[in-house]
Amino acid sequence: MLKIFKEKGFSQAIAGGVGLFSDGYLNGVSGSLTTIIGNIYPNEYTTQKKSLLNSMIFLGNVLGMLVFGYACDKSGRKYSLIVASIFLVVFSIMSAAAYYKGTNEGVINTLIIYRFLLGVGIGGEYPAGSTTISEGAQEMSGKHKHSMFIFLTDFMICMGFVVAGFMSFLLTSALGESRQSVIWRLLLAIGSICPLALLIVRFRMGEPESYRTYAMKSVRIPYKFVIKRYWKRLFFISLGWFMYNFTSYSFGIYFAPVLQSINKDMPLNRIFGWTTLIYLFYLPGSFFGAILTDYVEPKNVFAIGVFVQGVIGFIMAGNYATLKDNVPLFVLLYGLFMTFAEFGPGDNIGNISAKAAATPVRGHFYGIAAACGKTGAFLGSYVFSYIVQKFGGYGTVSGSRGPFFIGSSVVILSGFVSLFFFPKLSQDCVREENEHFKIWLEEQGFDTEKMGIIYNTQPQNLQEPAEISEKA
Repeated sequence: MLKIFKEKGFSQAIAGGVGLFSDGYLNGVSGSLTTIIGNIYPNEYTTQKKSLLNSMIFLGNVLGMLVFGYACDKSGRKYSLIVASIFLVVFSIMSAAAYYKGTNEGVINTLIIYRFLLGVGIGGEYPAGSTTISEGAQEMSGKHKHSMFIFLTDFMICMGFVVAGFMSFLLTSALGESRQSVIWRLLLAIGSICPLALLIVRFRMGEPESYRTYAMKSVRIPYKFVIKRYWKRLFFISLGWFMYNFTSYSFGIYFAPVLQSINKDMPLNRIFGWTTLIYLFYLPGSFFGAILTDYVEPKNVFAIGVFVQGVIGFIMAGNYATLKDNVPLFVLLYGLFMTFAEFGPGDNIGNISAKAAATPVRGHFYGIAAACGKTGAFLGSYVFSYIVQKFGGYGTVSGSRGPFFIGSSVVILSGFVSLFFFPKLSQDCVREENEHFKIWLEEQGFDTEKMGIIYNTQPQNLQEPAEISEKA
């Protein structure tokens, strides 16, 4: 078992994966931050400010995914990861220290700006980290490369959410609600610890062998040929990610009635305790989905997850009038819904996106697909509010049911997109796609002689690009 720590590629995979834990944590504390800021600054934290705070981190995510998706292909995985870590460290600390001219409104406005820049770093971790993990895992032996990727991506993100919920619960329990102004700053400051420690690891890491062999750092990427080969695959994977995120955020409206039905004056630490419980449902789904993906096609596991998720959504929508008065059953069904969300699409949309294209454009491909998914989440949060109003408004049974019938339908539709249009992925798909892509470029008349780099892993040694296997 300990052999895995000595495996070739393990250090790169870890350097990419642990950073995604930080992303999960920093995204996870957003809900706690919104609640606490609203309590402290009820007059200044208007609906518009709340919308801006949430929207700006979304916008930062999208920008980071696109910019770092390009940068990690052209500048290297290592340096993109380092820059992303610096963003996370600097703007976590600056968010925690948000202050402007001693006014409450100044604090909120400054926090909005810093959360946008923090969002850029979070978004940047996704393509930079995921491409590094997929290529690092490819260098490892064995038949568990899909599960290794998932454990270092989605499972790490889920762990980050759980820790975010638990830290919110712990700090409010220890310090009390009278210290909320300290609690939200501590929550954000804690988010800088992991990426700060990771900086040391990332400065010492080398580029994955796949990148050293196939990168196009010194040549112009032939986008005409890239689009010709990958446009259809990119379109459907981006569509699947968009649909999944578009609907998954809408289901969040179920959680507020749960808390309100328990106690309208519930203490803050209990709110965060229930939040942590819901986050814990992520873990078994992500874990067992990862295991299954080594034995069943990733796209099929994606479909299984969303089909079950959709059925649970229909059950919750159809029985909303009863469920809202039965809190334990409500929490159980909602938790199972979250479990299967991670089991299928949560585990595999990133896995598929990070392995569907060749190394020279893997970051481009992943960044665009992830940005489409994040855009779906952003639009879904607005569209479903409109749907609620059309079906009867908030506080009505019909208003709560409508979005869930629509959302569950879209989730199930994404499963068919996965089954019919996502690519099949073997355990060695990264190596296979690289070899096929290079041969295909040569058939198109493109000169591949300058692909790859000579990467200086140690001052006294120059490591030549790895030779391409003759096996297709």
